[in-house]
Amino acid sequence: LTIVLVNNGGGGIFNFLPIARHTDVLSKFFNEPHSVDFASACKAFGIDYTLCSSTTDFETEYARAQLRPRGACVIEARVGLDHEQNVREHKRLEEAVVRRVTKE
Repeated sequence: LTIVLVNNGGGGIFNFLPIARHTDVLSKFFNEPHSVDFASACKAFGIDYTLCSSTTDFETEYARAQLRPRGACVIEARVGLDHEQNVREHKRLEEAVVRRVTKE
C-alpha cells in the first residue's frame, strides 16, 4: 500500500466548497494550518516514510514504492501553492482532462 500525502499545510480543501465565497469566515475558521510531523507519526506505527522535495524525487520514490513486496509506505509531497492557486491549478487540470477525454 502506497499512500501519497499531498500536504498543502491544512485547510485548503475548503477553498473548493461554497464556503470559499465567504472570505470573512473562511480564513478565520476554516483555513487552519497544522504542524503535523508525518515522519514521526509514520515512525510510531512502523511505516516507511519519504519526504519528496521535487517532482523527480517523487517519481523515483513512487516507482520504488511500487516494487515493495508488501507493507505500507507514505510519500509526502509538500506543495507550495497557496489555497487560491491550488484551486486554479485543479481547474486547469480538470479542463485538460475533459479536453483529452472528449477527443477519445
